[in-house]
Amino acid sequence: MKYIIHYEKNPGASDIQFLNDGIMKEHKIKKDMKSPDFFAYFIRDDQGQIAGGCAGDNMYGGLFVGQLWVREDLRGKGYGKQLMSLAEDLAIKSQCRFIAVNTFEWEALSFYKKLGFYVEFKRSGFDKDSVFYFLRKDLISGKYESMKPILLDFLMPIMTPRLILRPPQTGDGVVVNEAVLESFDQLHQLMPWAQDRPSIHDSEEFARQAAANWILKNNDEPYLPLFMFDREENRFVGGTGYHHYDWNAHSIETGYWIRKSCAGQGLMTEAVNAITQYAFKQLDIRHITIKKHAYFC
Repeated sequence: MKYIIHYEKNPGASDIQFLNDGIMKEHKIKKDMKSPDFFAYFIRDDQGQIAGGCAGDNMYGGLFVGQLWVREDLRGKGYGKQLMSLAEDLAIKSQCRFIAVNTFEWEALSFYKKLGFYVEFKRSGFDKDSVFYFLRKDLISGKYESMKPILLDFLMPIMTPRLILRPPQTGDGVVVNEAVLESFDQLHQLMPWAQDRPSIHDSEEFARQAAANWILKNNDEPYLPLFMFDREENRFVGGTGYHHYDWNAHSIETGYWIRKSCAGQGLMTEAVNAITQYAFKQLDIRHITIKKHAYFC
């Protein structure tokens, strides 16, 4: 049989669906993924005519709003906010972990930010210097009070322009130990945990205990430390994280330290800003205390 590739402008919806069905079949075979559910909310007048609405799909634990539009004479009256609220309610009822949207900067960027969405990334290069933004909102608000800590899932890592912040892993002891010994004279004066020079085994033991507690979520040492790595060189930079957390009170504490050779570059400011925003946006935290004397090794 001979196959020929044809160009088709504005292809039919059924033909596009045929391609989607093929993709979904592969997803089912490879990862046993459930087919996405499509949804829409419409604003209609008393004659049934559409005056606005939103539509998208619920796929793999995330809800994507691909279209949001309100007729011009109805804008500024709260309809867009109501539509997005309904979409978010649907996402929560469907146990989605996040809701995502995208927009050009001259469309609805400020609108989405006011609703609590934050920019994941942006894409330049479009006509007339337009920039396309991809935004998300993590849906965990109100869930922590009734959940056992061990069942909490936190999306990691945290990325900044220069850093990767992630939970400790088995094998991190070597790089952590190197940084602690390099900076021990300063740490010994400031940090309660830096009383004695640790061995590599001491540092590895801490890393493994901390990695385990990111599963257990025990509100005790070593709490929930985050290790900081330089994005370009993957070099260990220092430590920060969360401790003394109270999910019912929506409060948490954090602290930090940075290795001597990385100080004075603004890296810690970058990291603290990132974990603070993460706490507010993803952990449903309303009060955060920053302490320099943190119990992170």
